[in-house]
Parts: sequence; structure tokens; C-alpha cells
Amino acid sequence: MQAIRMIKEASSEGTITVAVPKKFGKRIEIILLPASEEKTSHYGSSFVCEKLNTEERFLAATYLAAIEDDEEEDAVWRKYL
Repeated sequence: MQAIRMIKEASSEGTITVAVPKKFGKRIEIILLPASEEKTSHYGSSFVCEKLNTEERFLAATYLAAIEDDEEEDAVWRKYL
């Protein structure tokens, strides 16, 4: 599965514009979630400004998920490590 995660700010009219990579085809799925300042501050301006390629975005998101401080998830990992 291919995915791109972006943090965008909606215009005052509540609209956003997203360029869909050609390799995704014409039919795509869109999921909208609110993004808190706390959540978006991890990415830094280079991520938000889309200076990273798709693979770099995926790796950054994976790394951030792995280092996220989540006690419940940490407890699960401790069981198996």
C-alpha cells in the first residue's frame, strides 16, 4: 500500500488543495483528521513544506511512530522483547 501523510491548513473557506501523484491513479481514498499543534510540531517545516520525497516522508512518519511516548504500546513491546 502506498500512502502520503500531509499536514495542511485549510483556507478560510475550509478548502485544501492536494496534488495526487500519477502512480496513485485516478481513484483515491481521502481520510480527514484534525491535527493538533502538538502532533504537527514533530514534523518540522521541511515535512510540512513537502521538501521530502514520498519515501523520506514514510520513513519520517515510521520513525516518529516508533519513538512516540505511548505507555500502552511500550507495555506490549516489553512483553515480547
